[in-house]
Amino acid sequence: MIGLASRDHVDHVTVPVSVVIPCFNCAKTLGRAFSSVLEQTNFPAEILLVDDASDDNTRHLIKSFEKSHPGLVKGFFFDSNQGPSACRNFAWDNARYEYVAFLDSDDAWHPKKLELQIAWMLQNPYQPLVGHVCLEYTEGLEFFDKGAFRVCQYSVLDMVFSNRFSTPSILVRRDISERFPEHMRYAEDYCLWLLICSRYKSLHKIDFPLAWYFKQPYGASGLSSRLWAMELGELSAFRVVWKNGGISTFVMIIGSCFSLLKFVRRFVYVNSRIYFYDIFHVRRE
Repeated sequence: MIGLASRDHVDHVTVPVSVVIPCFNCAKTLGRAFSSVLEQTNFPAEILLVDDASDDNTRHLIKSFEKSHPGLVKGFFFDSNQGPSACRNFAWDNARYEYVAFLDSDDAWHPKKLELQIAWMLQNPYQPLVGHVCLEYTEGLEFFDKGAFRVCQYSVLDMVFSNRFSTPSILVRRDISERFPEHMRYAEDYCLWLLICSRYKSLHKIDFPLAWYFKQPYGASGLSSRLWAMELGELSAFRVVWKNGGISTFVMIIGSCFSLLKFVRRFVYVNSRIYFYDIFHVRRE
């Protein structure tokens, strides 16, 4: 159990963390994500922003952050779009500090995220990473810095049946060898967690919300059309881990079958929500 101290009594200190934010056409949301890093009670040693050949104002925004925060912010600019995995891996390989934390450009962190995660990692130096709970943002959402929370442990089998981690929750040791698979555009993060878990036998997660993400309304972002691509990505993740010897053939087959069952349930659920969402808005118009 880890206690949550009051923020008013915590001095701001710099910790050996490189924050990595992949950026693509995110000028409208990057400021929010970047501000949540600057509001950390334990300040990161560097913030690495990787622009994936954006064609909006993202590049200019990154350069403005570099200018206003010299020595803290470093921008990298790709000439062609390579995907978020390539952006994260590039920054990870160029990170100068002991730990790496990932944040997506449309998400945001709780102010105590780095403080709590770095404390746990320093107490458990042989663990590869630690994650935490992420919540979908709703109007008026607040986090309460009271009480204590658990740190949960997940085995490879736990991870096969459910992805327990989201990318903005991860604080990872810089020196581990695994990286995001760049040939994958879906479930690439899940594949990485599986690879790391299969090597280290278990992963840990702080059972407390230390980040939130912002979703588009159902029907507005083409989620239904991407469901199958997301499912293929998950099935591909199982194959990658199996080929690397991380899971047995039996576990891969069982995990794939269970994943397909979840896909059917998700497909019905999402399309039902889209259907009623569209009806509701048609009636309002």
